[in-house]
This record gives sequence, structure tokens and C-alpha cells, in this order.
Amino acid sequence: MSDNVLAAGLDVGFRRTGIALFRLGVEVDELIVADTIESDDNKTGTTLQDDFKACWSLDKRISEFLTVHEITGLFLEFPHGGGQGARSHRCMGMATGLMVSLLRRWNIPFEIYSPADVERSLGIFLTNPEAKALGISGKGKLGAFKKERMQERVNEAFPLFDGWPGTVELRKDAYDAAATFLAGRENNSLYAKLKEQVSE
Repeated sequence: MSDNVLAAGLDVGFRRTGIALFRLGVEVDELIVADTIESDDNKTGTTLQDDFKACWSLDKRISEFLTVHEITGLFLEFPHGGGQGARSHRCMGMATGLMVSLLRRWNIPFEIYSPADVERSLGIFLTNPEAKALGISGKGKLGAFKKERMQERVNEAFPLFDGWPGTVELRKDAYDAAATFLAGRENNSLYAKLKEQVSE
């Protein structure tokens, strides 16, 4: 039993990966860190060398985070395929492979969620007909609506936390990571096992 059981939610991405760190308590969980890890700044680079450098730096930075914090469980949101272009699919594939390598090396218990899984867990998933009935038309507007609802759910769960990243773009990934933890808590599978380790 421990009074410092730490779990993390990750919003896995190639250029940016959101991370939210939680201390589990007997009654209340505490959000203690919310950040976004960026790979080396090659946002416009698409060569093999650019991609290799980005993968290397992202692996290094996530590993540094795992080294600093003794994390006992991970809740991971992986990007879905969707109707993306070839470049987006390549980036999503690289991010997925990178996380597989990390998970094998670190041997931390984990659960995997899709964006839709997280939305369903938080009660914000909408089909296109449901969105139209609410007057939400277009993929961009629907995405923005879901992001707003997701951030509301996270803020409701952790109203005292004010350590979000300083820019809107970085906050999005950090919020997604926190939402993934909430999905894991709602699922209550790995989360239940982690809670068993918490000292009374």
C-alpha cells in the first residue's frame, strides 16, 4: 500500500503528446501536472531525417517524464485513422510505434482508448444526426463543440487545478490527456487495480 500512487493520461501524438499526472487518493484523486511534450521543432519537415529526429526527441522527453515520476498506470488515447491524408497516417503510425516501444521498455500497466471511447465515457459523443439536431454543422464545429464539453468535464472533476500550459494549442493536448484518465476511471478496470494500492 502507498500514499503516493501516480497514474497518467496521455494524448498520444507525433508532434505533441499531452500528459496529465494524477495522485490517486482513497476518496479524491488529485491532478498535479498537466503538460504537453513537443518533439523537436520540425513542424514543416517531412524528410526521413526530420521524422527520425522528431521520434527520437519525443521518445527522450516522454522517457524523462517517466523517469522523474514513479507512474503505476497509464491511460493512453491513440489517434484514429479517419479520413486523413497520407502524411497524417504516417505520423499516426510513427506515434503508435513509438508508444509500443516505450511501453515494452517501461513495463507499466496501461489501457488504450480511441477519441470516441473517451467521448463516450464523458457523455459527449455525438453522431452526425445528433449534432445536426443541436444545430452543429460541419466537422470543425462539431470538433470544437466536443473540445469545449471535454474541457468542461475535466474542470468539473478538478476545479482547483490551475497549472495548464500557457497557450491554447498546448492546453488542448493536456486537457485531452486528463480526459483520457477520466475515461479510465469511468471504465474502472485498470483504475480499480491502481486504487487497491492506495493507503487508507
